[in-house]
Parts: sequence; structure tokens; C-alpha cells
Amino acid sequence: MRRSREDALETRTQLLESALEIMSDKSYSAVSMTEIARNVGLSKGAAYWHFANKECLLVALLEHIHAQFDDAFNADWSSLETFDDLRAYYERKLLHVTGGERSMKIQRLMLRREEWPLRVREKAFSMLVKAKELERKAIEKMLISSMEKGLIKSDMEPRELSMLISGVFLGIFMLMVKQVYEDDLHDRHIGFIIEAIKKELQITGA
Repeated sequence: MRRSREDALETRTQLLESALEIMSDKSYSAVSMTEIARNVGLSKGAAYWHFANKECLLVALLEHIHAQFDDAFNADWSSLETFDDLRAYYERKLLHVTGGERSMKIQRLMLRREEWPLRVREKAFSMLVKAKELERKAIEKMLISSMEKGLIKSDMEPRELSMLISGVFLGIFMLMVKQVYEDDLHDRHIGFIIEAIKKELQITGA
């Protein structure tokens, strides 16, 4: 029985990864459950055993990606205490967004979200909002702590600052994914941005 559960989980994962590969390169309407199954040597029946339809498969894929993202960054969010931590966090996130073939497939998939059914688009948006809010709250907590310690100015609203910082990097990463920039953003660029923010907020002599 245990082996059967493991086999079923492995088959499900294969289908999700196949969907990621195909849906990142083709429009949603052009993809079929049969193609997704055959891509990993499975039957159409196997695909429908795990997922009622293509829309359910895509939702499951998004949930799978979101869970992996949470696993990768939960520790970072909970331990974000200094600007050095913030720099390390965004450096790591840069690698997550742009590093490796699978990461780029995920970004290409997300750029196709306007092709998806409304329910799926709403689900994807809800996941993005949740992730960004966790990030924003972690930054806000770090800023409040720095203000209480007298390390940075306290005449600015931490919530607004956290929204600004999070928004700046979201915009930069999206431009990179869409290949608007000819050059890649590197660790030193993230460091420059963080240090510029820190310098602007820092109390002279602190």
C-alpha cells in the first residue's frame, strides 16, 4: 500500500513537471491533457485519474510551485532582522527567479497567465499577493526594529517603506524575466540598492 501511494505521488509529480515544461512554452488553449501525459510516457487515463481536467492540473501546478516557494523562503522571512539580512534575502531570491532552467520555466509560465481561465488567474493572483505580503511584513518588522534601536530615522512610516522596498525589487525582477534588460542583475547591484536605501534612512553617526 505504501509503495502504491509513493508511485501515485511520483506519477502526479511527473505530470505537474510535464505541465510546467509544456505550458511554459505553449498557450493554454493549445495544450492538451494527452500531450502532458505522453510527454512523460503516461497515458491520458493516468492524467485524468489525478486531475479532473486541464484547469485543475494548472491550479495544482501553481499550488505546487507556491508551496516550494514558501519552503524556500519561510526561514528567510522569519529571520529578516538587518539590512545585511535583506541584502542576502534578495540575492537569494535573484538566484531563485533567474537561476536554472526550471526557474525560467516558472517565470515564463507566469507571464502567460492572461491566457488562463479567470478562476485560475484569480488563484495565481491570490498566491502572489500572499507571498508579497509575507515578504512586506518581514521587511516592515525589520524596519521597526531598526527604528527602535535608533539605527534608522523614525520619521517615515514602516509599512509604506516596506511596500516601496518590496515593490522596487518586484519590478526589477519582472523586467529581468521579461528580458527588458540586456544585462543580468548581479549581487553587487542588489547590494548597491540596499546600501542606497540604508544610507538614506540611516541616522548620521549611527
